[in-house]
Amino acid sequence: MCIKFCGAFELALRGHDETSSSENPGIYQGLINFASELDSALALHLIDAKVFKSTSKTIQNDLLDAMFEVYRNELINQIKSAKFIAIEADETTDISNQQQMVVIIRYVFNGEIFEMFWAFVKPEGYAVDILANCLMDQLKLILNSLADNSKLIAQSYDGAAVMSGKNNGVQAIIKNIFPQAHFVHEYLENIIDQPGMDSKTISEASGLLKFLDYPEFMHKLEELRAPKCKPQLINLSNKLFKSGKALMIWSVTKMKYILPSNHV
Repeated sequence: MCIKFCGAFELALRGHDETSSSENPGIYQGLINFASELDSALALHLIDAKVFKSTSKTIQNDLLDAMFEVYRNELINQIKSAKFIAIEADETTDISNQQQMVVIIRYVFNGEIFEMFWAFVKPEGYAVDILANCLMDQLKLILNSLADNSKLIAQSYDGAAVMSGKNNGVQAIIKNIFPQAHFVHEYLENIIDQPGMDSKTISEASGLLKFLDYPEFMHKLEELRAPKCKPQLINLSNKLFKSGKALMIWSVTKMKYILPSNHV
């Protein structure tokens, strides 16, 4: 429960100093200590246990892996019953300057749209073939070794040429294998995610099309556009990219939305 609590609020499990004398041992250890004040059996266990206290980082990771495996298995079962899916991927360098790619799956299950975290992967480089192979490895797991190449109907990445290139980008390689996997720029999702931007209000943005019809406005925008440069990855400050475990913790807390009640 302490791990699920940390995941629900996107809190780091471990602190810098988890010794008994530490004033700030971290959220997870702090929750354990708090729970022990309310549960005498737990308090006694923490005092008397010599081998298995279940508070070590190894135990924490084992619990996360077990929860994540349950989550993944249920996710695969739902994907099997879905008629089609879409994939979204974004790669960047994390806070420790390590390259990693996050993979998101979208599908419809029981008439409801789901957008679920699938995995963090660590490509060995920035080349198109390396990134494409990373995605293909994940798609083999998602789609049962590519048994049905018509099930993937959309793929969404950023605007970097290595990902979105029409002829030689990752999206082109994926589409050669999945003919129905049309490329959609992920910035479209950013627009929809803005507060108040839903199916009822998106029509209010229709004036944007008229704005784009004026050559003088487009000329100004062209002048303001940043100069073209070689595609490169940036170091995002987004906390989700600071730790590969962070989004995995978040995903296992979402099990209550996709698992039957007797499994949560």
